[in-house]
Amino acid sequence: LFTTDPRGNRYGATSIAWAPDDRNRLFVTLQRGEIRVLRRSGDTVTNTLFATVNPLYPVNESGLLSVAFDPNFLANGYVYVFATVSQSEQQILRYTAAFASDAAIGGPEVIIRGLPTRGDRHNGGGISFGPDGLLYWGIGDSDFPEGQNCADRSSLSGKIGRAIPDPNNSVPNDNPYFDGPGPNNDYIFAPGYRNPFTQTWQPGWNRLWVNDVGGNGEQ
Repeated sequence: LFTTDPRGNRYGATSIAWAPDDRNRLFVTLQRGEIRVLRRSGDTVTNTLFATVNPLYPVNESGLLSVAFDPNFLANGYVYVFATVSQSEQQILRYTAAFASDAAIGGPEVIIRGLPTRGDRHNGGGISFGPDGLLYWGIGDSDFPEGQNCADRSSLSGKIGRAIPDPNNSVPNDNPYFDGPGPNNDYIFAPGYRNPFTQTWQPGWNRLWVNDVGGNGEQ
């Protein structure tokens, strides 16, 4: 899947995920902002627009980057996406899916705002829900040299973040760098990443696997 801008440039799919229901729905995010639903019925595959993320800043490695489903999706229909919304900010947004339709019926709601970016490369973008029911996301180092952002505990750049998906998006007080009113960003779960673009949980284990994109020179 891809979209084409007026100059003929192609912007392809950035993530896929199966909805945890019985409708055989594959959600696909496209860098230029579309969330699409592919569903097979017999020999026919339908391709339906679920929602379009706006505002969006889809420049270079920025844009709509990933999708994940709430652990209670069957009850609440919540679908989360990670998007670069401007040259200086990324957000985690939440939509509401219906069970009788492939189009969104609610959202977007801004769940986590103010995530860092320079609107170019190494934005990260992976999101997931862990076995603990908490929301995890990855932020890249914005292509700063030699990991200088990764060691800055006041910033989420170069980090994996973790939050409780409650109405306040609360910080778990067992996050490793939680210090309340101190200088650390309390959302930090793990530091030291170049560009954590995708992530997934190993079934049966409390292990988060992170795809930290980059060659030997970058690492």
